[in-house]
Amino acid sequence: MGIPSNYKPAHMPLIPIPANSGSPSDPMYAYYESNTVWVKLKDGTLQRTSLDTNLNPWRNQFLSGLYDWNQSASLFKVIPVREQVAFRLNIDFFNVFNIPGIPKTPSSGTGLIDAQFSGNGARALQFGLRLNW
Repeated sequence: MGIPSNYKPAHMPLIPIPANSGSPSDPMYAYYESNTVWVKLKDGTLQRTSLDTNLNPWRNQFLSGLYDWNQSASLFKVIPVREQVAFRLNIDFFNVFNIPGIPKTPSSGTGLIDAQFSGNGARALQFGLRLNW
């Protein structure tokens, strides 16, 4: 089918289909593509069961979600008036990049985190002037 012979799938059953596809007369034919195992019991009999780790093979895959971060910045300028007197002009920027974020609590009606409404406040500026002496 055009698949390279050294191809390794991300998830494979314990008993894969052999390269020659097997035949219905093969005693293992019914167990191809399964996780069937035979466990030898204390009395010597074999018990057929399935191996299940209860772990999804894709459990460690990265899935990008909503960005939830915030960036603030500040600028200031000191303007000397006299030797011991100076003005300080401050400009503070909150949520500089205007990232919406996600709400911190789930909806009270559904229990789901709804990204329809922003969890962060809008971009804001704050000006300040201080006199130091």
